[in-house]
Amino acid sequence: MGKVLYADHTNATETRTPGGGVRVIIPIRLRHRGGRKEIVLPPETTPDGGKRSVENTALITALARAYRWTELIENGRYRSMADLAASLKLDKSYVCKILGMVNLAPDIIQAVLDGEEPDGFTLKELRKGVPLLWEDQRKHFGFPIPN
Repeated sequence: MGKVLYADHTNATETRTPGGGVRVIIPIRLRHRGGRKEIVLPPETTPDGGKRSVENTALITALARAYRWTELIENGRYRSMADLAASLKLDKSYVCKILGMVNLAPDIIQAVLDGEEPDGFTLKELRKGVPLLWEDQRKHFGFPIPN
């Protein structure tokens, strides 16, 4: 029987079955994201360290768009959010809500980039609106208050 220790100190075990096969047990945990369950594997078992999910990827993509779109408006390429939305052939309210993500607290942005956002923190939830104060954002979305 072999034993593998992962960087996060979770143990995976490997045993031989009576028929000569191999049985591998990898500890997982279930996480609720966007109303569905997601399997979270130990970090060393996936190329991205087990941090990326479909929802996390959507959040990162939306953050990138928010900063890019803000830059396009600030540099004068588009006169307004409405001009940008028309150029992208997107609804103005969608573009406005995505642009609001640039107001997220730096620690919240870092948590998303690290794949460590709290359960339930989804793009759908963000599109409902982002509180202006960073402290209110942390409370509303369930992020820890930094020291």
